[in-house]
Amino acid sequence: MYQPLAKYVILAQIVLPPTDIGSFVIASVLLGIIGTLFLAYDLLRRENGPVRWFTLGLTCGLLRALVFTP
Repeated sequence: MYQPLAKYVILAQIVLPPTDIGSFVIASVLLGIIGTLFLAYDLLRRENGPVRWFTLGLTCGLLRALVFTP
């Protein structure tokens, strides 16, 4: 019986299955949002603004994930 091959996306000569495209898009959007927040922080120069707390939480969360992940 004929089974069609799964469709793969080739991006910069890296073959990605369709399930990885969604996570790639989500990561790209999140990085764009973080970049926009840092640009706004740079332009507005608020010392105790939301970007400072976001950066602090993100840094602590990443460190915690790296330390406690087996």
